[in-house]
Amino acid sequence: MKKKSVVLVVLLTVFVGSAFEGFEPSSATAAPGFEYEKVTLQIGHVNNTEHHYQTTAQSIADEISAATGGNVKIEIYPSEQLGSGRDQVESVRTNTQSMVFTPTAYLAGYEKLFDILEMPYLVTTYEDAQAFSDTKAAAEFERLAEAQGFVILGWCANGFHNVTSNKPIRVPEDLKGLKIRVGASQLAASMWGSIDATPVNISMSETYTSLDNGTVDAQANPVGHIITNKLYEVQKYLNMTKHSFVFQCIIINKDVFYGFSPELQKLMRETFNKYSKKDMELVASSEAEELKVLEGEGMTVINPDLAAFKKAFVPFYETYNSKNGKNWADLMTLMQ
Repeated sequence: MKKKSVVLVVLLTVFVGSAFEGFEPSSATAAPGFEYEKVTLQIGHVNNTEHHYQTTAQSIADEISAATGGNVKIEIYPSEQLGSGRDQVESVRTNTQSMVFTPTAYLAGYEKLFDILEMPYLVTTYEDAQAFSDTKAAAEFERLAEAQGFVILGWCANGFHNVTSNKPIRVPEDLKGLKIRVGASQLAASMWGSIDATPVNISMSETYTSLDNGTVDAQANPVGHIITNKLYEVQKYLNMTKHSFVFQCIIINKDVFYGFSPELQKLMRETFNKYSKKDMELVASSEAEELKVLEGEGMTVINPDLAAFKKAFVPFYETYNSKNGKNWADLMTLMQ
């Protein structure tokens, strides 16, 4: 299944480029004569330069540079250049790195309630995912993040996670005994373990090699990640489990952010929010074409029995809901 795939770069450029066409500059303008402070910030992510996080980050950096007359510069570091995803979150917390795109699973390492966002089949449509950033639940998660030293500037899309494998997965029993790659999420590990799969913690940068050499048999990611990481070269089946929608927050160190002028804070909030929403729209609108790309690369798309998966995870839900107390229950209610 290993192929040269120049066409993927072209298609991804079309998907991502078109998503940001015609976007108006931020409405956040300072008073006449105001000069923004001079500052250089770093933003990291774990994906390569073909990924939509790169384009989102570049759009943000360009607009903020233009709005501040070049005084505020944002340097972008893709492909784990600043460390693993989990390490970069800790670097933001300790102020050795300015910002990072992070799945909420890494924030759960500081505040357990963030695990709620990765519960299986909690968010089931792109419409719900796109509306989330304006909800009371999102505001509560933002408050929880600030209590841990982070400011959430935007809610981007990691996307609906689907299982890839070298055997078709149609029902939960098909995963029994399979070694499945998970990142740093303890919740994901527990979730797969609850249906008798064997979770293995592996960073995103090592996932391709681990699948290729048999360290793991399967993994779960959005279709866009599967393309940009070329997992179609080492996996035969794309099983559309859509078991969880993973939000990708852009976070900045709280003390750094509130050390900026009110004008820069406003500009950053508006600009990051705008392009985060656009990132979410891009992921929602491009999935159908991305599936065609993966089929063209030789993957077979399987549509599993989602009702069977939802039923299989009921005991997992009951366990987590019973052991995590009132705050967990209250926030789950806000999410539903």
